[in-house]
Amino acid sequence: MRQITDPILAGLLEAAPDAMVCVDSDGRIVLVNAQAERLFGYPREELSGQPVEILIPDAVKAGHPALRAGYAADPRPRPMGAGLELSARRRDGTTFPAEISLSALDTDQGLLVSAAVRDVTQQRQAALAQALLASIIESSHDAVTGHTLDRVVTIWNPAAEQLYGYTAAEMVGTPIYRLAPGEYLIAERKNTDVIVRGERLEPYQTERIRKDGTTVAVSVTLSPITDLQGTIIGISGVSRDISVQQRADARFRGLLEAAPDATVCIDQDGRIVLVNAQAERLFGYPRKELSGQPVEILIPDAVKAGHPALRAGYAADPRPRPMGAGLELSARRRDGTTFPAEISLSAIDTDQGLLISAAVRDVTEQRQARDDLRRINQNLESFSYSLAHDLRTPLRALSGFSTVLIEDYADTLGEDGRGYARRIEAAGEHMGRILDDLLRMSRISGAKISLRQVDLGAEAAAIAAELQRQDPGRRVCFTIQQPAWALGDLVLIREVLHNLLGNAWKFTSGRDNASIEFGMTPAADARVCCYVRDNGAGFNPAYTYKLFQPFQRLHTTQEFAGTGIGLASVRQIVDRHNGRTWAEGTVGDGATFFFTLLAAEPPAQPDEPGRLTAPPGSR
Repeated sequence: MRQITDPILAGLLEAAPDAMVCVDSDGRIVLVNAQAERLFGYPREELSGQPVEILIPDAVKAGHPALRAGYAADPRPRPMGAGLELSARRRDGTTFPAEISLSALDTDQGLLVSAAVRDVTQQRQAALAQALLASIIESSHDAVTGHTLDRVVTIWNPAAEQLYGYTAAEMVGTPIYRLAPGEYLIAERKNTDVIVRGERLEPYQTERIRKDGTTVAVSVTLSPITDLQGTIIGISGVSRDISVQQRADARFRGLLEAAPDATVCIDQDGRIVLVNAQAERLFGYPRKELSGQPVEILIPDAVKAGHPALRAGYAADPRPRPMGAGLELSARRRDGTTFPAEISLSAIDTDQGLLISAAVRDVTEQRQARDDLRRINQNLESFSYSLAHDLRTPLRALSGFSTVLIEDYADTLGEDGRGYARRIEAAGEHMGRILDDLLRMSRISGAKISLRQVDLGAEAAAIAAELQRQDPGRRVCFTIQQPAWALGDLVLIREVLHNLLGNAWKFTSGRDNASIEFGMTPAADARVCCYVRDNGAGFNPAYTYKLFQPFQRLHTTQEFAGTGIGLASVRQIVDRHNGRTWAEGTVGDGATFFFTLLAAEPPAQPDEPGRLTAPPGSR
């Protein structure tokens, strides 16, 4: 390597902030400084005499001699940043973006070309980030503004033009406070002072004045603008028009206050964000005291521990659950007293995430009335039992006389007479079935409940298989959840499943894609909610209240034989298990029947869990 005899020149070369590489007219390296050693990873002795292309990436190496020759033909200084950007190659083979400054040195040994090389990786990344940020700001749907510490506007994106009516040319260089109504000026100055002090400021709502003089409600987020040393040099603001949201909020709050039930809205963390006046009266808390509290403050201690899991379950499947749909809880007032409550749940999708709205109704009086009615029904059922026995004898006589008329006096009666006799016989048989059902209901009413662990899935699968065997020509897709454990009387629970699955079987008749599903989900108060769902004839929801009454028929487009006692038996049995029954359906679009039972732990050696089964012959 050529020695530098001038100490001043040597000192300048070593003191240069950039990597310095000097090459002779043949393109061979003759001088480098310490910065070049550090940048390229070569000791200077190893670089001496090497062609400068050792520092050029392979992809562009072939064209470099021509570039050198071109510069040698016109060796004018080319300062850093003059458009000559290259990639350079380190000793380990890695490359980096480089900015090059060239100058020519006329020496006794001939022309030397000095190249100052600077790694501009960080500058390139910063420029890319700045360009990306500028693109984001320009394309943002929110109004993005920036201003100096003196409150002079420096940034004004297209969304700001659209929101406020001023163009960027009209706003840049003017005070930002021209947008603030007079009554908000003091608050705006305080907010910007918070940012200047380096403190955090939460988003806030305020008003701004448009170019046409109208005001607009906006949500504003302020952030500091800093230089490379982290010094705050300005403030950026992001504003969003919330006028429509405020009008919607006002309508929602009006509806909320007009609701007849206590309404409590909670966020995804289970914290109360909104209540109405009815909730204040029902629970005894002022709404300010409830705001931000976990909703479990309204849940009795006895069931509080399980409530977060119930919330999570609903959030995972946030379908509306109307009042009377089987979700019953006890609620807790501020004074610690509890009351039976019926809950209606619905989900509200907002900008802040999912909110759950719960309408709460004190059903103390309704529960008492239901208990009174149950006692009355038990008395009536006892009466029905006696009545059924008393009517059995005349019915047998009626059936016998009808048979004698048909068999012994057929010619005398003629065709019309025989028809009437057959109708009398059929009516007697129908009355006999009604009496059998009444007797069965009476037995259910008086039967002793023997609770045990029942695998509802296994029982449902057995009934499904039985239905399939009775009519092997039908192809029905059964989906049965197994295992599904509950606490109940095995004999009575089998009757519930037989009635519900039998109805689903009947009302999917004639459908090529008939499907019946049995399953269960967690409910309240350590219960499980069971359901039987089909895609059959459905029913008119206007008559839902009649479904579980004795001698009622489903109002559908199809008719099936029966006494109308099956669903009444279902309700009676579930009531005796302290559960609830309800149904959802639409004519022509299937039906779902629900009932609740106490949850049960599986036995020590449960069957294989989580499998779906289908009876033989189903699809």
